[in-house]
Amino acid sequence: MKETPGQILDPVRKKWVAATPEEMVRQKLILHLNKKCGVPVELMMCEYSFDINGNKYRSDLVIFSASGEPLMVAECKAPGVKIGEDVFSQIFTYNYRLNVKYLLLTNGSVTYCATFDGINGKMVFLNKIPNYNELLEK
Repeated sequence: MKETPGQILDPVRKKWVAATPEEMVRQKLILHLNKKCGVPVELMMCEYSFDINGNKYRSDLVIFSASGEPLMVAECKAPGVKIGEDVFSQIFTYNYRLNVKYLLLTNGSVTYCATFDGINGKMVFLNKIPNYNELLEK
């Protein structure tokens, strides 16, 4: 594939995409998940589309098990975009449909990763992004 100015090669989609600030955050996250957390690139999907009650949604990144079960949903924002209540609401809406155990929000400098504690019925924020084997644990 030939390099194109103003674009970055996305290893998940296997194509050149516009190097927007948000996309650069996503690409850094993909690299971290793959190299540091052991998530296989082929088990990640960008721009994962789904619907809830007839409304179309598209998450930035979803990580799957080898059997196709979604394990984590990630939402990326451009640097400088505050990760506030509206962003948390957005990912909670996505999880209404995806029903994953792990949620990740990042703007490149601030990252939140959380898991759902089914016993206490609340989100528990983690100190680090789990590695792929931890994502697979029930």
